[in-house]
Amino acid sequence: MSKDNKNKEIRKSDVLRLAWKIMRASKTRINYTILAMILGVAFIVFLVSIGYGSQNLVISQVASFESLKTFDISSGDPKTLKINDETIEHFSEIKNIKSVQPLISLGGRASFQNSNFDVGIFGTTTRYLDLMDSNLIYGHFYQSDQIKEEIKSNTSSINETSYSQEKISEPNFNQIIKEDVKFNIQDQWVKVRSQPSLKAEVLGWAKAQKTWITGKEVFGQSYLSKENFGKFAKDKDTGEYLGKWIFAQVPLWQNIETSPEPIIENGKQKEVYGYFGENGIKFFDSGNVKLEIIPTSELENQKSSQNILKDIVVNIAVVKMMGFDNPKDVLGKTLDLDIFLTKLSTEKDNKEIKEKDFKIVGVIEGEDFPQIYLPFMTLKSFGVNNFSQVKAEVESEDLLASARQSVEHLGYQTTSVYDTVARLEEIFKWVNIGLFVFGLIAFLIALLGMFNTLTVSLLERTKEIGIMKSLGMKSKEVKLLFFLQAGMIGFLGGFGGVVIGTFLGKIFDIFLNIFFVAPSYGFVTISLVPFTFALGIILLVILVSLLTGIYPARRAAKISPLRAIRYE
Repeated sequence: MSKDNKNKEIRKSDVLRLAWKIMRASKTRINYTILAMILGVAFIVFLVSIGYGSQNLVISQVASFESLKTFDISSGDPKTLKINDETIEHFSEIKNIKSVQPLISLGGRASFQNSNFDVGIFGTTTRYLDLMDSNLIYGHFYQSDQIKEEIKSNTSSINETSYSQEKISEPNFNQIIKEDVKFNIQDQWVKVRSQPSLKAEVLGWAKAQKTWITGKEVFGQSYLSKENFGKFAKDKDTGEYLGKWIFAQVPLWQNIETSPEPIIENGKQKEVYGYFGENGIKFFDSGNVKLEIIPTSELENQKSSQNILKDIVVNIAVVKMMGFDNPKDVLGKTLDLDIFLTKLSTEKDNKEIKEKDFKIVGVIEGEDFPQIYLPFMTLKSFGVNNFSQVKAEVESEDLLASARQSVEHLGYQTTSVYDTVARLEEIFKWVNIGLFVFGLIAFLIALLGMFNTLTVSLLERTKEIGIMKSLGMKSKEVKLLFFLQAGMIGFLGGFGGVVIGTFLGKIFDIFLNIFFVAPSYGFVTISLVPFTFALGIILLVILVSLLTGIYPARRAAKISPLRAIRYE
């Protein structure tokens, strides 16, 4: 043999074809090995598919895709921390919160013909019903997403006892209330902004000074405050509420959350003109001058019962209390309601509102306790000012945590179905791991069969290997030959196992639905094989097969051509 032929390498494609021919020559043994691999992998895929399917089924029952982007806000102690119109506006301005839907929860009694029964009465919006995953059985939801009173006339004016002794009847954004006002900061820190708006750039932080500060008092965006200065008047053009802000020159600090440091510019502390709300501000001799809103009527939120929307949605428990078996039969029927208003909800004495002819337009699931849902503004029109909770919606699941954190920093409590889903996913993760390990036993048995097949193939072809090496095949090419055999067995076993395992899962689905589930609950999917899992299991089987082929491949590469030719 010439030196050139000795150094020339065999093409990889030729080695692949040779590996395939060797496998076909031992068809029976190879087929049994591949079949064992397929059964082992199919067992794993089948078991894990049941785990994934159960997880998907349970989570889909717990939450929809939209509900995973929402969280509920409650006050914890409604006596000290209320949820009202101002709170809702403040929540709406928090970064990442897309919308805010309030809920009023009260007790009451419903009357239908000659029967009376206790009910839970909930005032909320149509969007809230959508987000709470209400399973509508018959009819439709009422159409009302209004959460604010629409007031066409300007109901807020400014008293003549203002600072300038002039009446300001038509306030505007950034309008000056008083030119020269002396004040100081009572709170430890206040944010200084570029404009009188919560959305404006924060220039830095200011704190109390040793002397009184002189500035201007102006109208700006409304904000949350314990007094009325956070929501003081109405803009004459937009109809939106305005709050009182201070415009003054103050020294700036930064990083107040960690270690407050002055902002230094040109060797001295930076001072700027900026805006900040009147929260925590003490005025010089402020008791002698007051600025007040004069409402046109104390009944701003009340309407006649003829003008309120009386469409309601009830649950199955209400249907049964009304004496009907078929929920569809209650559509269009009317109920009379006695609504119990508490002191916490109205900030007045407890009282009872009696209203008639609430029309049922929809029926939802729920058999535990009678519940009636009616438009938010309908309950609010009876004088409810404080609400039970709020459902906030964000753009995506990724923004949920940061939005919840912002709300919790204000002292409110938050809950989300996302927490339940996260716990369920953690539980099912371990269930799937357990099923995978259980199925792995069958796969390991199949791997032993493959190892045996490759070893026997090596012993049977020792003489052939010797001849190939004497003709110029290198040791690394012999090693590659066995690696390719192991890889092909792994691929065929992995791919075939995924197909068979998925098929068995679908057969299990059909069997379980026909005989147990579908007659009562309809068809459900209990077996699920995610694409990433299927691809991952095939790659894993190929990798493990290659590892299993290391010993036979290395042993074949070390065979001496002369001894191999003599081998019998």
